[in-house]
Amino acid sequence: MRRFIEELKDFSKKGDMVLLMLCLATSAFGCLMVASATSAAKFGGSSMADAKQFAKVKAIIEADPSRKVIVVSASGKRFKEDNKLTDLLYLCHAHIKYGVACDPIFQMIADRYIEIRNDLGIDLDLETEFAALKQRIDNKEMTADELASRGEYFSAK
Repeated sequence: MRRFIEELKDFSKKGDMVLLMLCLATSAFGCLMVASATSAAKFGGSSMADAKQFAKVKAIIEADPSRKVIVVSASGKRFKEDNKLTDLLYLCHAHIKYGVACDPIFQMIADRYIEIRNDLGIDLDLETEFAALKQRIDNKEMTADELASRGEYFSAK
């Protein structure tokens, strides 16, 4: 813990407010990771919208080895009429809260991430995770914010 406090002081002395704010916004474990980083990058929803955007993000990260902390948002809109996945996750929660099935909405969410995975050629079992998530949703085991956070979770996978 002492090292953690010293790192916070060091960040503030150097004027590295981005890392300081990121550090303060995360757990103590996360802060220890941030403490050793020289650079952080945040990618919003439009940067995570589809496989093409994911590939651009990867190239940006790999272009600068000092980027050690990467923060991603849930997939955003691919085009004007598209939906942000965070909005769909909140909508799914609202449906369940009022006793309305959210299956079509949930399937849109799962399909987007599965499409990204497939387009990138990544070997990752998302189907099992989405099945477990759907069960938790149906059992009303998640708050709206916890469910919405799954968008960032799946983007970070």
